[in-house]
Amino acid sequence: GLAIAMIVGNLIYHLPRPPRVLFNAIAALIAVYAVRAGETEDLAATMLRFTEVSVILLLAVLAGSLVRRQRIRSIIVEQRLSSLALVDGLTGVASRRRVEEVAEGELAMSASDRPLSIILLDLDDFKHVNDTHGHNAGDEVLRGVARLLQQRSRLNDTVGRWGGEEFLMVLPDTPATGALELAEALRGRIARQLFEGIGTCT
Repeated sequence: GLAIAMIVGNLIYHLPRPPRVLFNAIAALIAVYAVRAGETEDLAATMLRFTEVSVILLLAVLAGSLVRRQRIRSIIVEQRLSSLALVDGLTGVASRRRVEEVAEGELAMSASDRPLSIILLDLDDFKHVNDTHGHNAGDEVLRGVARLLQQRSRLNDTVGRWGGEEFLMVLPDTPATGALELAEALRGRIARQLFEGIGTCT
């Protein structure tokens, strides 16, 4: 009975809602038929038959509910893992894997009439920040720089952490002159930013 219930429950909860309701109605009719077909003059035998069918149907519903919950959990876990793979855990910008995918896609679509630019930023003497102020302070600098880059990017731009203290920006529909102007503006903005307990970084 449990094995049957698991199979039936799995089938029921993988169906869209309208067929699932129909499936449940048919199952109930079959259960009623099974009870009536097993009716005898012996009341005890009839009650036992009714109890058996009821238990199997209940198990089917519970098993289906369990399968559904497990499926939802699996989807949530898959989404979290996918998010971890696409987002840099420290800074919240795109991961290297994600920014590589975006760059490859944009390169494939770029043409002479649709320019593409890429900016690679590297913080100066960042090892000195970690050695002098500690890695927690260094992490705060990385997060602060990531926020500045996101604030100055457009909706169709992608900001990613390339690795360590390096950031990469993918700028679709941006000619080299526009990218150079943005890079210089970012250089100046980062240099003016005061990081608590550290001062400025370039």
